[in-house]
Amino acid sequence: MLFSILATLVVSFTHYLNGMKLTAAALSVLAFTWAAGAELVSHTSPFRGSSCKLDTSILFARPFPSECGRIVGIEAFARAESGLMVLILMLMASDAVSFKLSSDCFYSKSPAEIEALEKARLRGV
Repeated sequence: MLFSILATLVVSFTHYLNGMKLTAAALSVLAFTWAAGAELVSHTSPFRGSSCKLDTSILFARPFPSECGRIVGIEAFARAESGLMVLILMLMASDAVSFKLSSDCFYSKSPAEIEALEKARLRGV
């Protein structure tokens, strides 16, 4: 999970320097590592989302009873982060598809065409 946190920070701070393909690949790897971390915490901890409020005699039979909220919180954070990575991937894919479908987009024009459009806009035409 520490690798996932550090890699997410690196990708978040440098995504504008990378291309869309590299960012998409990094996000898919990060989504997998966050999901794997959440499953690892889920399978190795004796706690579930609603088991922190159980009777204390049952709760103290488990290891680390005082850490129940933190363990469940870490699992929830990892699942949410994995879901966010998948959501960002889907938004990137839809953006790439809509960008390629629009033939008259601003980014596909040459610098001369952009300059002519800007001059026409400033003249009020």
